[in-house]
Amino acid sequence: WLFLMVPVVARFARGRRAVTTIDVIMALGAAGALVGVIQYAMLGYDHLNERPTGLLTHYMTFAGVLMLVTCAAAARLLFFTGQRVWPAVAMPALVAALALTLTQNAWVGTLVAVGCLVAVRQVKLLLFAPVVLGLAFLVAPAEVRDRAARGFSPETESNRDRLQMLAMGADM
Repeated sequence: WLFLMVPVVARFARGRRAVTTIDVIMALGAAGALVGVIQYAMLGYDHLNERPTGLLTHYMTFAGVLMLVTCAAAARLLFFTGQRVWPAVAMPALVAALALTLTQNAWVGTLVAVGCLVAVRQVKLLLFAPVVLGLAFLVAPAEVRDRAARGFSPETESNRDRLQMLAMGADM
């Protein structure tokens, strides 16, 4: 059934139903994001060993779903000018919950996808990306800032492994 989900949605979610389908997906994503923010803020899901899972069972699944819903909301904001209210309301919860999962691969995927959407819409808007990222870094909780900083540190064991694999791949 899982593999049939995409063709079934593609078959039935056309025209006006496609917009309604995205609205429902954003609503469920925003609800899950709020649960994730509450888990982080009140239930101690605030470190690498215990991360928010929202309405799902694993933090990486949660981050992947948030990534997809955030990209859908960003596309709605950028390309559907008459329907910006709901995505604008959902976006802060989605982005906050995504950051609080501490899942760097989802952060990178979201940044690349939203960057591509922005570039397609208006490439000059990419000039604001460093400012937006800098502000987000400044207002982020300490754990999120530390996790982002460690993502670029060559002292981190996993980053050393990645650099070694990159060198070996280049040698091959």
